[in-house]
Amino acid sequence: LFEKYKTFKDVVSAESYKDAAAEGDRSTKPGDGHKDAISALVFDDTHGILYTASLDGVILAWVVQTGAKKAQFSMEASHSQGISSLLLWKGFLYSGSFDASIIKWGLTNHDILQRYCGHSEVVYGILGIEGCLLSCSRDGGIRVWNEATAECLFELRGHRAAVLCVATAGGMLFSGSDDSMIR
Repeated sequence: LFEKYKTFKDVVSAESYKDAAAEGDRSTKPGDGHKDAISALVFDDTHGILYTASLDGVILAWVVQTGAKKAQFSMEASHSQGISSLLLWKGFLYSGSFDASIIKWGLTNHDILQRYCGHSEVVYGILGIEGCLLSCSRDGGIRVWNEATAECLFELRGHRAAVLCVATAGGMLFSGSDDSMIR
């Protein structure tokens, strides 16, 4: 089944570096990526862009077809610690961090559009649904945010430990926790 799939490493080969350099893209060279562990990634299928985030606090955009680095998101006044989660939703990129915040990013200029603050510990997951963002955290809560205003509408509590992931299906919200429970 997986024989038809290439790895990103296969795409980002020495040849793609040579091709990109010949086209004037000097940003694409070995070692021009993250400086710490990759902690999250999300793929924009429409535009063929892979967004990667790292514990170094950096978000990079990669053109999957060529392996070329397209952009580095502005880290000025962004997260103060490493990035733990990414969500691509409604034409925006959202990043959750060990600094307990979520940032909404513009995809054109890679600039900060909004900041969601309220968790007291790392944001492990972000989910978008019907004009709301849901985020889960090591603080044991799931917060529901008004996506447009960044206002926390309410918090769900039910786990005895960190909430590590959230998902929706059939009009239901599911959460997984370090307490070994699914709610």
